Amino acid sequence: MFKRSLIFSLILLLPVFLKAQGEGRIEVLDANAFEAKTTHIKGALLDVRTSKEFSEGHLQGAQNVDWDGKEFSDEVKKLPLNQPVFVYCGGGYRSDEASKWMQEKGFKNVIVLKDGYDHWKELGKKVVIPPKATTPDDK
Repeated sequence: MFKRSLIFSLILLLPVFLKAQGEGRIEVLDANAFEAKTTHIKGALLDVRTSKEFSEGHLQGAQNVDWDGKEFSDEVKKLPLNQPVFVYCGGGYRSDEASKWMQEKGFKNVIVLKDGYDHWKELGKKVVIPPKATTPDDK
């Protein structure tokens, strides 16, 4: 009787195990670990803040894909599902939401910067500050 119950339980749980195997993982890393991984592992680096925020400074090599923008889905779907994707925002909320969305869409390895760009900058980590565009009014 016990053996039959065990087999029945395993059959019921099999779909749960199979689904878990197919899902990607989301890894949330502090600034030091995130920096080390982006240095040693090839993958896309996504800044999911607004273009205005991005223009005020970002991580070296980051691609700006605004989480709240209309193009987010189309741009992210161009990335390979099996390659790591590093994601950050200003404080952590948008990158958390974006990483969950990416996992649902089949991305296998999403790495999120804990506490975001603002904390990264507070720690004195390297950032890229693009030169401000000059306009005729600046002269």
